[in-house]
Amino acid sequence: MLVAELITPDSVPDWKKRGFIQGEQICCEDCNLSYNNEHHEILRDNKKVAYFFFADSIDPSKMYLLCHGCLFKHIKILADGEEAELLILDDNNEYQCKFYPEDMAGYDEIDLGSSDDDLLDWLPED
Repeated sequence: MLVAELITPDSVPDWKKRGFIQGEQICCEDCNLSYNNEHHEILRDNKKVAYFFFADSIDPSKMYLLCHGCLFKHIKILADGEEAELLILDDNNEYQCKFYPEDMAGYDEIDLGSSDDDLLDWLPED
């Protein structure tokens, strides 16, 4: 099972204190999509962007900070055409998700700047 932890705007100060987020911007390590915490909160509340810490599948002690688009691209690669299970953790809940290859077909062509509202429908309301 793959595991990702949702970075909520309320959790950012704690992640910064622990050294996992540095500077004023939250930045995806793959595509460099970055926002300050205020903009991150607005975009997340409107289901436009979400950031996650995603554990390395080979070395779980390594974590990557990824936007939702890059997280799904990583899952697609790791799933290698098979069904993938993902546990998403946030401050209060756990979400067990399944990704099916047919739902992810063509995902690598999606423009990260486009409106992928349906990909973030599961995000909890604050």
